[in-house]
Amino acid sequence: DSTLSEDSPPPSSSPRLPGPAATKCSYPYHTLSQSSDEFLDEPPGAAMGWTCHQVGQWLESLSLEQYVEEFSAHGIDGPRLLHLDGAKLKALGVGSSQDRAVLKRKLKELSLAVEKERKAQEKAEKQREKQKKRDQEQRRS
Repeated sequence: DSTLSEDSPPPSSSPRLPGPAATKCSYPYHTLSQSSDEFLDEPPGAAMGWTCHQVGQWLESLSLEQYVEEFSAHGIDGPRLLHLDGAKLKALGVGSSQDRAVLKRKLKELSLAVEKERKAQEKAEKQREKQKKRDQEQRRS
């Protein structure tokens, strides 16, 4: 008695639909939404790791929320933010010279804070290396 085994049809190879269109400013990880209070508690040196959303919050904290959309549309995140100058700000739609002056001053503060943070990290790294060498020398003796 032979039973015919029906070949099951191949799994449908329908193309997978792509997810929602990625905006210019999307990140592979989800950031918890922060209230602006939490945002202001962050050390200014953290600007290097800011997302576009955090840059938007920073603009809002400076009462420059009218530029959030334009900055976001251009994918301005922390690293890009720190490289903006007067001409780039103008290109981003910051037409008011007063607003540009505020932004340039605040960007300078952020850059200095980032630099300070970087130097502090380097110093801490060197201290750790020194400590490691000391520990190794003590083990030998």
